[in-house]
Amino acid sequence: MPLLSVESISSYYGDAQVLTDINLEIEDNEIVAVIGPNGAGKTSMLRTVSGLLRPRSGSIRFQGKAIERLPAHALIGLGIAHVPEGRHLFPQMTIRENLLMGSYGTSTWKDRAALIDEVCTIFPRLQERIGQLAGTLSGGERQMLATARALMARPRLLMLDEPSLGLAPKIIETVHSIIRTINQQGVAVLLVEQNAQMALKAAARAYLLENGAIVKFGSTVDFLADQSVRRSYLGI
Repeated sequence: MPLLSVESISSYYGDAQVLTDINLEIEDNEIVAVIGPNGAGKTSMLRTVSGLLRPRSGSIRFQGKAIERLPAHALIGLGIAHVPEGRHLFPQMTIRENLLMGSYGTSTWKDRAALIDEVCTIFPRLQERIGQLAGTLSGGERQMLATARALMARPRLLMLDEPSLGLAPKIIETVHSIIRTINQQGVAVLLVEQNAQMALKAAARAYLLENGAIVKFGSTVDFLADQSVRRSYLGI
């Protein structure tokens, strides 16, 4: 049984259809990438899985349980964490306070002190600045904090939306390494990225989303060998 199974999902914003018959699976402890151009529906797909956008048709199962009608906050308790594009933090709160918000209202609240130590092991830069206001951090540090905050809920599945957006190449390499480390600790990662080079390097399997529909899926080896993918998304 897949950890996450998305079957024939179609989603709308009002009367505008943004996803059409989406099928996607991710296994436990797997990294799966979703690539595609701007406006393809990648963010809408993550919002649908995380309960922020309710699908009009289709089903979503997590560990065999139907979740497409559950509210977003209920999915956090089931083990799904979503780091949205834009690194939305509480800028007037410290790093520590932002991290605490990641476990607030969940079963992990009782373990919050130990969890802060755990995530700061993955993100040592956050430990160095634990009392610093989030609004004073660099773009890379904000991405680290947003991801660390999501890990405070001890998710089984971490969904990342454009984690490399706006970052310098050296910082992108750091983010890529962190994603690998998180996965090695037993967390499945659904990685949505316009930076196809980074995404295909990190993942074992990938989906290509265009105009709200999946047009290609398979191993990243196949993606890297596909001439149309190489021309359109890798600049090769």
